[in-house]
Amino acid sequence: MVVRRILAFLVGAFIVMCGVYCTKMPQQAYISLSWVAGFVIIIDSMMQLYTWDHLKNINFWNKWDIIGSIISLIIGIALICSFGVREKFSEIMIYVFGGWLVICGLLRIVSSLKLRDFHIEFKTELLGKKWWLILIAGIVLIAMGIVMCFYPLQAENVIGILVGIGIITTGLHVALYSILF
Repeated sequence: MVVRRILAFLVGAFIVMCGVYCTKMPQQAYISLSWVAGFVIIIDSMMQLYTWDHLKNINFWNKWDIIGSIISLIIGIALICSFGVREKFSEIMIYVFGGWLVICGLLRIVSSLKLRDFHIEFKTELLGKKWWLILIAGIVLIAMGIVMCFYPLQAENVIGILVGIGIITTGLHVALYSILF
């Protein structure tokens, strides 16, 4: 039990260090993004498998967790071992991320308009009063996604930093889980 916690904490700390590296060196992070993502995906999926085994012993398991962990492990191995997968990953990442921002922006706009309608229909005091903030966030996300697709070289730095932040968050999750459970 203690060994598992120490191991999970050390793995979480390592993942956080990888994330900090990405935020400090975003261009290098983008270039090596497939390697970093592959290693982090493998480490995270192995920790999820280890955690799943622990949760199974206390009858608190979910079959979708194990399926997701195995799929993640396969994707991580493919990113590290296959040059073709790494190359394609690097080529399309900016466009995938830009498209994702556009979709998120559209969803925010739809949510804000529904919230506005709810606010007007039920004459709420607080709920939905600032619906326009969500609308603005949606418009900004769409603009960022479009700009990212038209200026992919400048977007590489942004992606490197955002990936670093995501990796830091994953590492903190693993480390905190080792402390709390």
